[in-house]
Amino acid sequence: MRFGHEGHRFDSAERAHLAGIVTDVVGHIEKKMDTKHGMGAEHFDEAMKFLNKDHEGWKKLPDPQKRAFEAHLKERFGIEN
Repeated sequence: MRFGHEGHRFDSAERAHLAGIVTDVVGHIEKKMDTKHGMGAEHFDEAMKFLNKDHEGWKKLPDPQKRAFEAHLKERFGIEN
């Protein structure tokens, strides 16, 4: 998985942590929503709601990392800026 947006490059420990967050997001979306056709833009709002409300690892990230990771999620969910 490649992470790094807005001029912020993640070191290997940060990448491992963020990969775990992606796994948590995917698991949450698969349990909560219909994903038989894959995950797309319609799932992004629920992903962000989950992160902001329930994910302790996300809450601890500094804002620059959150913005970079959110950009990565948008890319993963097929949302163009």
